[in-house]
Amino acid sequence: MEWKLERDLPIPIAEQIKGQIIYAISLGTLQPGETLPSVRALAGILKVSPVTVSKVYRELIEKSLLISKPYVGVFVNEMGLTNGKNHDEITQQNSQTIFTQAIRHAKLMGYSMEEIRTAFSQADENLANADVQKTILMISNFSNATHYYAQEIEAMLQDLNVKVVPLTLEDMDTKLPELLPEIKNAQLALTIPARLQEVREILEPEYCRVVAVAFQVSQITVQRLTAIKPDQKIGIVSTYPEYVHTMLNELAAHNPIIRPPLVALISQEELVKDMLIEIDVLIYASGSDIVKEWAPKDLEMFEFLHAPNPESINRLRPLLVKELFNPKKILEKQV
Repeated sequence: MEWKLERDLPIPIAEQIKGQIIYAISLGTLQPGETLPSVRALAGILKVSPVTVSKVYRELIEKSLLISKPYVGVFVNEMGLTNGKNHDEITQQNSQTIFTQAIRHAKLMGYSMEEIRTAFSQADENLANADVQKTILMISNFSNATHYYAQEIEAMLQDLNVKVVPLTLEDMDTKLPELLPEIKNAQLALTIPARLQEVREILEPEYCRVVAVAFQVSQITVQRLTAIKPDQKIGIVSTYPEYVHTMLNELAAHNPIIRPPLVALISQEELVKDMLIEIDVLIYASGSDIVKEWAPKDLEMFEFLHAPNPESINRLRPLLVKELFNPKKILEKQV
């Protein structure tokens, strides 16, 4: 991973470092189990105080995004499912574990291999014709983005007859009692890496397993970024200070010939309103939707959206089909 700071930004250095790490974990650039540079090494790379790096690491360890092993180093913590490089290996291991456990349990109950094969064949047929809808929760920060994530995931898993229910963390905090029927019906809950620990504290172990999924810049966002013309003046509005740097990096990666953009946080209302008068194109982060009310009606603008990574979503399949491939239940129906 390339470490970089934008010292001209009105964003604290610690926030920039934290944002880079969280963003890299979210996109799968930093993998579970991967070692981060030592405090002194990263401080040397970025030319900052080791105290700053230590503070960032400590905060991310408290959020369970990182884990520290004395005399060994700092690592990316387990996210529920591995994101990224080991897709085929992890998927194969998951499926072998499911099948091995199912066969072992069936044998312990006295079923023969012929009966087990029959049960698996029946389960396969049930899967192909499944009419029982599975429920997944998609839990994230902001309503619009969370609904978009849910739609994308549902489309990716449509062959499994999956319903994805979008919920925000605010929903979980303020409406939990009325949401319990939906939550209790869920086979799985998904969330973004930065919120994994919070969601697990709410849902595990009482209700359902929670895993983090990887994301990528959505295709529609990439198209809009590349379509910006060199002579257009751009403004970026971020919801969180730690993600300004990553938005700038993505903009530069997809359209390197544009002029340096103006930048503001949504909390800086007057600064944002002044910026809106000067620019031709506005790029705003999820959670900064109110900026649309402040902007001139003819201003070109779009939300900087991410989308669930298809490989990360496909790794959920073994978890979702586990119940359909349960020979104990099939054999009990046959008896």
